Parts: sequence; C-alpha cells; structure tokens
Amino acid sequence: MKIGNSLSISLSNRLLETSKAINKSLTRLSTGSRLTRPGDDIASFSQAVQLDAKARGMRQASLNLNAGLGFFQTADAALANQLELVQSIRDLAVDALNSELTSSQREGLQLSLNSLMESFNQIVQSTSFDGKKLLDGSLKSLDFTLDHKGNLGELQLQKSRAQDNFVLEVGTGKLEQIATSSSTLVDGAPNELLLDVTGDGNLDLITISQNEVRISKGNGIGGFAAPESINLGGGADGYHVEAADLTGNGALDLVVYSQTAGTDYFAILENDGTGSFTLTSSFAGPSGLESDSFVLVDVNGNGQKDLVSLASGGDLQLRLGNGDGTFQAATTISTGMGGGLTKIKAADLNGNGLVDLAILQADTNVTTFSGDGSGGFTSTATLTNGDASDFLLADIKGNGHLDIVILGGDSFEIFQNDGTGGFGSTQEVVGAADFESVNFIDFNRNGMNDLIFRMSDGSLALYENKSGSFSLKSSLEGDFLHGLLVGDLKGDGFSEIVAFNDMGEFVSFRLETETIAALDRLQLSSVEAAQRVVEIADNAIANLTEKITKNSFQVGRLERWSNHADGVASVVEEARQSLLEADIAFETAELVRLQILQEAQVATLSQINLNAQLVLELFKLS
Repeated sequence: MKIGNSLSISLSNRLLETSKAINKSLTRLSTGSRLTRPGDDIASFSQAVQLDAKARGMRQASLNLNAGLGFFQTADAALANQLELVQSIRDLAVDALNSELTSSQREGLQLSLNSLMESFNQIVQSTSFDGKKLLDGSLKSLDFTLDHKGNLGELQLQKSRAQDNFVLEVGTGKLEQIATSSSTLVDGAPNELLLDVTGDGNLDLITISQNEVRISKGNGIGGFAAPESINLGGGADGYHVEAADLTGNGALDLVVYSQTAGTDYFAILENDGTGSFTLTSSFAGPSGLESDSFVLVDVNGNGQKDLVSLASGGDLQLRLGNGDGTFQAATTISTGMGGGLTKIKAADLNGNGLVDLAILQADTNVTTFSGDGSGGFTSTATLTNGDASDFLLADIKGNGHLDIVILGGDSFEIFQNDGTGGFGSTQEVVGAADFESVNFIDFNRNGMNDLIFRMSDGSLALYENKSGSFSLKSSLEGDFLHGLLVGDLKGDGFSEIVAFNDMGEFVSFRLETETIAALDRLQLSSVEAAQRVVEIADNAIANLTEKITKNSFQVGRLERWSNHADGVASVVEEARQSLLEADIAFETAELVRLQILQEAQVATLSQINLNAQLVLELFKLS
C-alpha cells in the first residue's frame, strides 16, 4: 500500500492562502484602503494615480489664484486712497470758486493741491506686490494657472498714474460744421448777438435784416429754430442791436439803432421773459451810426443800464437809464478825438470796478477812457494803428487784465494791459489776408484766450495763444462775409462758432475735441481756473471709480476661478477616495468567513496529520 502526504500539503497550501487573505483583509480594514499595492487592482490603481495628480494640480492652481488676489487687493486699496485724494483736490477747487479770495489765499490753496498731487504720485510709485509695481503701467497684465493642465487665464491691471486720471476734453483746433439755416437772417453788415433771451438755458441768435429784428431760438444742439421777426416799422433800416435787462424783470430787452426816412432813432423792445418782444418806445438818436456804435452799461453804479453812444464830431452821448425801459435825455461828452469814431466798447480796464470805454477812430487809433463812476470819462491811453478797422477787448495773458487786439489790414496788433489801464508790450501778427472781424475762444481750455478771425477772403482763421504769443492753428475756407459769434450752443462746456455766408445764412461750427492729460491745468489762480480744476477732478473721480470697478471685477474673477479649482479638486479627491476606499462591511464579513475557513482548515489539517500518524504507528506494531 502506498502512503503519501499530498492531501496534507494541499491543505497546508490552502491554509497559507487563507492566512494571506486574512492578513490582506486586516490591512484593508486597518488602512481603510481597498488597494494595498498596485497588484491588487492595476486598472483602479492607475486611475487613482491620475485622479490624485489632477486633484493636486487643482489645489496648486487654487493656491496660485489666491496668491494673485494679493496683487489686486493691494491695487484696490491704493486706488481707494487715490480716490480720497482726488476728492480732497476737488474740495480745494470748490473753495477756490469764491471770487472774494485774495491772491495769498489762492496761493495757500494751490500749495495744498500740490501737496495732494505729490501724495497721489507717491502712491503710484510705492504701490507694489511681490516686487512688482502695480499702478505705474509697467505691469500690464498677470497670467494665472487655472487648472491641473496648466491652462492660463490673463487679468488686466489698471494703471493709475496722474496723467491717466486727471484729464480734460479740449478742442484740437479743427472746425466741423454742425448746422446751417435755410433762411436769410442778416442783410448788409449790422451786428449780431448770441445770448439767451428765452430763459431756457439755450443761446439764441439775434440778427437784423433791414426793418426787422429776427430772433432765432437755440435748439440746444448747435442750431436754431426758424426766426421770429419783430418789425421796426415801414422803411426802417436797422444797424445795431444791444441787449440788457432794462426793466429789472431778469429778462434781456433789446435796443436797436435804426434809420427811417433820414431820421435816426433808438427803438426799445421789451422782453416778457419768454423771448417774446414788444416795441414799447423809440427816441431820436445821433446820426450816421453803424454797427458797434453804442453800449448798454451801468456808468454810475445805480444798478440801471445806461446808453452810451457815439455821436457826430467826435463826441459821446450819455442817456441814463430809468430802470423801466426808458432813458433820460442825452448829455454830451467830448472825447477830444475829432471825427471818424466808428466803434465803442465798455469794460473795466484798470481794475477799479468802474466802467471804462475804448473807442476806435478808423484808420488811426483806439483810445481808452477811464470812468469816474458818475458818468464822467477821462482819456487815459491812445493806441496807434494806422490801419485800424476793428478791435477786441480780451484777456490775452491770462492775468485777469483786459488787453486790446486791434485789426489793421493784413495784421493784428496786441496791446497788453498792465492792470492799471496802461498799455504796452505790443505784438504784431501778419496773416495771409486782411482781418475783418475777431472774437476770442479758449479752444484748448488752457485758460488762455485764443483768437478766431473772419478774413477778407471769406475764410475763418484760428490763432492759438501760447503764453501771449500767437500762431495760426487752423483755417477754414468759405464765404463767411458777416458776423463772428462765439458761445456754448450745446450746453456742454465747449464753445461753438457762428458766422454768416454771403446769403445772410448762419453756419455754426464746433471744434473737434480730444482728451488730454491736464496736469498743467491744476491751477487755482482764478475762478475760471478753479472751475476747470473741478471738471478735471470730476473726470479723475470718474476714471478712478471705473478702475476700482474693473479691479473689483478682476478680484471677483480670481475668487471664482479659485473656488472652481477648489471645487474640482474636492470632487476629484472624493472620486479617488471612493475608488480606493475599502468596503468595511464587506471586508468585515469576508474576514469572519476567512477566519472560520482558517479554523476549519486547521482542524482538518490536524485530523489528516493525526490519521497519518496512526497509520505509521500500526506499521510499527506489525
């Protein structure tokens, strides 16, 4: 009989496998992981490794994005500080709008403004993160890792230098036509007015055509409505119109110098406050007057507008106003100039608050007269120009003093006011044609009055004022033979220009604009300068507010990207955990089964070994 232990060996091997299975089950239970080594489930292990790499990549992307928040949060704080400084600058400008401030007080406000600007610039230079400056424009954008694959997202940084924020819209000097009339508004060469007679805030156009005064109401967009006519009477021929509140109702009334059948007279047109006029009275005037021959001013300081006109023989006529739309009888004032007086203008030329006069003697000179505040005038200066045909009172140097610009043939001459009514330091500019008419306009809004001319060839010429020195900026060909008016027709702070063609039709122009850095205009030296600073500060506030909004949007994008990366990482980690996680209930039941199996295998193996031992003992006995 053949005796062997193959059964025992087989059972021992099975017991060994069971023991290994028990050890593996115990490891799973103790670690909580289904896979204790790659060989447990190669496919699952490979998938788990990939998920782990993705989760780690997303977590790192989230860290990078959170680090990027530091850039924008730092910039956000700096922008907020800049905004506070601009608000303070605006407050100073509002203070400087007070016309009663002395020069020393304005200097103090200017020093405070300069200090605030230094702080603004210091913020630009000192704001940095991780060694990178954030506001000076050197760092335009930042790239951030968005996911485990290394995909990048770009975010823009908002540069916030002083020149980026303190800006102003100005004219370029190029004229663009915006409107024209389809009816004749002027006839011959009377003067025209551009002012608000309706009280609606829009500038209206006042013109004369033979025996009619025509009111073309402004539409607020650069044009005018069809004219409404006021008849001066049969056979009348109007030459000159001026406007002032003669009755104290706050509305501008009109005074027209006219001729009828050889009789010269002044007609009074009273305004009811809506732009509707009534011819209320008329009275005889001096003979032979033409355009720019009288002014309406308060010569005696009683609050009533008086009428000062040229008269024959080189005299003036003064009619004191009664405040009810009528005037007293004329008194004659001798000028000592002789005949040939053609134009008169009134303003405070010596800074004493009283009305002074400037009178043109054709082809000879302009003479100034200082007013005494009671209706008397004394000659103070004579400005000689042998070709004098027209003149303008305007502040050329930006010092608050009215200078005199005299047109003479193909040149114009500037006489600078020393502030006391003395004139000197002349400058002569020669043009390509004769200068017919002149007005002033600050087209580039630098506080210096530029000059616009109507030329003898029908063109318009714009001369730029550079610290009191003039050069041709631009010109526009045309047939503009009458008038030259300047005013803000659209109510947007920019002046438009109105001229009349050979048909007597108006043409209005605007200046093409551009936005420029306005740091050199942050001056509080006058009310007008302070008004510009308020506008510039408002622009800076708008620009900074926009930058803060955009910066906040970038912060929001970073936070959303970071939250997304964290969310994806969490989902991936959960998926990986689910893939690796042991089934505790299953593993526990399996362990119990294996332990029972192990006990059975041990018992069976023991019995087999015992039987084999008994057989061997029997052989020994036999």
